[in-house]
Amino acid sequence: GTLVGNAAVTAGTRYLSLDGTGDRLDFADAPGFSFTSGGVDLPFSACAWVYLNSNSAANHNIIYKASASPLAVEWSLRSSNGATNDPAIVVFKSDVSAFIGRRTGSALSTGAWHHLAGTYSSSKTTAGLKVYVNSVQSDTANISSGTYTGMSDTAALLRIGGVDTGENVDGRIADVRIYSRELTQPEIAQIYNAGAARIAQGGTP
Repeated sequence: GTLVGNAAVTAGTRYLSLDGTGDRLDFADAPGFSFTSGGVDLPFSACAWVYLNSNSAANHNIIYKASASPLAVEWSLRSSNGATNDPAIVVFKSDVSAFIGRRTGSALSTGAWHHLAGTYSSSKTTAGLKVYVNSVQSDTANISSGTYTGMSDTAALLRIGGVDTGENVDGRIADVRIYSRELTQPEIAQIYNAGAARIAQGGTP
């Protein structure tokens, strides 16, 4: 990947540091980052540990398959979702004319590590999306706009921590994972417990 802005991985640490202003880690487009085939959505999961220095009512994207110019968005796992200020997973029509998602209803606290995971069954419905906070399914509300008919494979970058028009995380991100299937709760709990054990020993995820 390519570090952008003041994004940094300090020697001896296990996390990406971001100051919330234009920082991110970009990866070139690759087939494994898009979960659609000929207009048919495919299942996937994305998860990461996040430590927030600040948390505001904006879209703070942890993992984001998107480009700003020309605008094209496929999917996003967010630590803060707009005015609701809570974690969410959202999948989009590539031109952002429609989307569906699920959100938790409760903002993340600052100054502590949290594990976030989002899963998608490929159903093209909000019922097929789930959000987990520290391995507990926590989604409580739907997000939607327009008529969602599925994602489109685009040339958009995969971005960790934000996008070049803003929406950047202020804090740290660690142990980013993307899967081409819908993880189960026990699988997410296994990932969470491994990171939590490292934190309990005075380390980082």
